[in-house]
Amino acid sequence: MHETKTRSNRRMATISTLISLLLVIGTAPGAMGQTSDEERTTRFELRLQGYHFDNFFQAGDSALEEDIQAGGAELRLATRLSRVHPVDAYVRGNYLVYDDDRLDRTWGGRVGLQQNGRVHSFDAHVDRQLDRPTFDVGDQFARADIATFSGSYSNRFHPSWQFGVNGLHSDESFELAPEKDSDFTAGGATLRYRGFGSAFSPEIGFLAGDRNVVDPNEDYRQNDYVLQIRSAPVRPLYLSLRYRHRERDYRIDDPDARNFGRDDERRQWALTAELATGSVVRWTLYATHEDVDSTRPSRDFDTSLILLGITFGW
Repeated sequence: MHETKTRSNRRMATISTLISLLLVIGTAPGAMGQTSDEERTTRFELRLQGYHFDNFFQAGDSALEEDIQAGGAELRLATRLSRVHPVDAYVRGNYLVYDDDRLDRTWGGRVGLQQNGRVHSFDAHVDRQLDRPTFDVGDQFARADIATFSGSYSNRFHPSWQFGVNGLHSDESFELAPEKDSDFTAGGATLRYRGFGSAFSPEIGFLAGDRNVVDPNEDYRQNDYVLQIRSAPVRPLYLSLRYRHRERDYRIDDPDARNFGRDDERRQWALTAELATGSVVRWTLYATHEDVDSTRPSRDFDTSLILLGITFGW
């Protein structure tokens, strides 16, 4: 037990030291150039994040709830493909370490193309995550390798209105539990009102998904209904509040299966706040709370996440 605690303490001490060092570097006068966004064709970012997970293992019994801390880092590189068209190619790599020895260090990466235009915007990418904790299949913690193909497009067809479509397909593979191997496909649309300017911009959205699992007792359909409000009241500050109502319907034909006739409802609130301090450093707060009700009473639970991050940009 003492050795386990020592390893966990060393992990968090290493993360804390790295964050402190970069804080000193990032806030030092003249540490980085003052190149404007318009002049840059290549951008580099280093993001450091600290996480607090409340009821990480999604226990239905409050006596069994466990909180977990984690620290992560992400490197991002984006380059403009043309000086005429605002299309960027980007690549990201991420690393995450937990303060619990039951959770392995995880790695991931993403490559994609992105455009943020006045009328047309899109993002298309391929994402790969290794040994990620997941609860999407079987209601129990497991580590999965996840490959995701995702795309979104939006069109500001009127000065006050923006319409968007999005879709994704992901494959999850579990080395230690192959019966959980699955794929998930989803697609949806959004409608955003921008007539109030940057101070207040509401959006509604819908996403329908379907998960197919090697074990057919875990197949389900899923619908997400989303209401989001974005606000940039002053130039350095960005705020977002999102409510998501998720309905999950298990498609089980066997009346003896544990998920026969099961329906879940998941209500999640998510708050995002970003503050730019100068041209180099950006601070992020992200917090969620999710309340889950199920026709299987043992799967009623609450879970929360708080993320604090700092991003250095060149």
